[in-house]
Amino acid sequence: KQASKLESAAQAGRRANSMSEDAARAGRRAAAVMTEMAAGIRMSDAAAGMQAFQVIKKRFDDENAKLKQTTAATRTRLDNMFAFCEKVFPEGQELLILVTELTLNPAAARFIGKYGCDAYFRNNKNLLFYERQTEIIRSIEELKLEQ
Repeated sequence: KQASKLESAAQAGRRANSMSEDAARAGRRAAAVMTEMAAGIRMSDAAAGMQAFQVIKKRFDDENAKLKQTTAATRTRLDNMFAFCEKVFPEGQELLILVTELTLNPAAARFIGKYGCDAYFRNNKNLLFYERQTEIIRSIEELKLEQ
C-alpha cells in the first residue's frame, strides 16, 4: 500500500509541477524497493510479521551500507581532485573555476552541503575573497576615471 501511495504521489507531483524530478525519482525508487521487498514477504501471523521485519531491516541495512560506501568514495574523489588542483595549480584561477563549477552543479552542491568537503569550503573562501578583491579593484578604477 505504501509503495502505491509513493508512486502515485510522485506521478501527481510531477504532473502538477509541484515536485522536482529528483524528488519524484526518489519516490519512485523507494516505491520500487518496497514492492520488491513485499514480493518476498507473506504475512499471515505474528511470526511472519517478525520475519518480514527482519527481511526489510536487512535490506535497509544493506542499502545503508552501500550509501555509506558510495559517500566515502565520492568524498575521497573530491579530496583527491582538490589535492591535485592545489598541487598543479597552486596560485592559478583553476581552483576558483573548480569551486564555481561545483557550486553551480546541483548534485555536487547538494552532496557537499550534506556531507561536507573541507577543501571545497577552504577554496570557496578564497573565491569569495577573490570576488571581493575584483569588486574593490573595479570600484577603484571607476573612481580614477571620474577624477
